[in-house]
Amino acid sequence: MNLIGVFSIIDSTRCNEGVAMKKVFLVLSLGLLFMMGIACQPESVDADAQKSERLSANANLTGTWKFKHFGDKAESPYEVTLEFKGQADENGKLMLSGRSSVNHYFAAYQADASKNKLNIADLGSTRMAGSPEAMQFEQRYFELLKNAASYEIKDGGQTLIIMTNGLSSTGLYYERVK
Repeated sequence: MNLIGVFSIIDSTRCNEGVAMKKVFLVLSLGLLFMMGIACQPESVDADAQKSERLSANANLTGTWKFKHFGDKAESPYEVTLEFKGQADENGKLMLSGRSSVNHYFAAYQADASKNKLNIADLGSTRMAGSPEAMQFEQRYFELLKNAASYEIKDGGQTLIIMTNGLSSTGLYYERVK
């Protein structure tokens, strides 16, 4: 229906001016809503493909890893885990989480599988207290995790090494759980 059709409806009904204005407003509002609906289409196929590529590039990291030791090879006395989520959250960020010596933690991450680059951001944790030794371990672990720069997967996908940036050549060594 076009604007001329709207006015002919108004003339044919011979209603008062207030009702006519309401009809015009209603028709124009519906037309505007229709136009807005066309303009607000979902993400394009290209954007979906890029998101899918980004997620699949991180598939080798996805899963649960058990921390074994720092670069100094001293075995961890704590049950520390790291899980890379394979799905992005509602904000489109890839997330990781785990348990350290005392607290549970979580963060966003970006990984480039072609260059083995890893960036961990917005690390947060619960705030429980533990023994001084456990708290010291956790502080070191979190500091190294926040400074992740690259990663390497070895032994047929069973060993993960996260190398840090700017904190000597210390690495975090994990073995795959699932």
